[in-house]
Amino acid sequence: MFKNNNKVLIIIGCFLVPLMLQATSTLPKLKGGIDNLKVLIEFPMDAFDNHLQDDLVEVEFFIEVDGSITNPRIVSESHAIYNQTIIKALKDIKFEPATSNGSPVRVLYRMPIYFKI
Repeated sequence: MFKNNNKVLIIIGCFLVPLMLQATSTLPKLKGGIDNLKVLIEFPMDAFDNHLQDDLVEVEFFIEVDGSITNPRIVSESHAIYNQTIIKALKDIKFEPATSNGSPVRVLYRMPIYFKI
């Protein structure tokens, strides 16, 4: 697998879409920002070998009150080849949790990730 760098992988439009379970005062924030996640995602060698590009994978997960991610699942994909690397990267990130009335709350999020060679 390739590590993210300017020669091999560009992730465009990697953003979070809240699927809220309850009203929140503040949204969760990715610790280290999106750039931190981009560094953790590896481009699968099989995708490179098969000239796969301009692919979209959407992953859904819960952000818990401690900022950890639970129950990540792929909800749509262009090619299943990317799934393992995305799930692996999600295990290594943390969020500042969403809050409601000053207290951390659990929320459901969806993240689209675009792969481009």
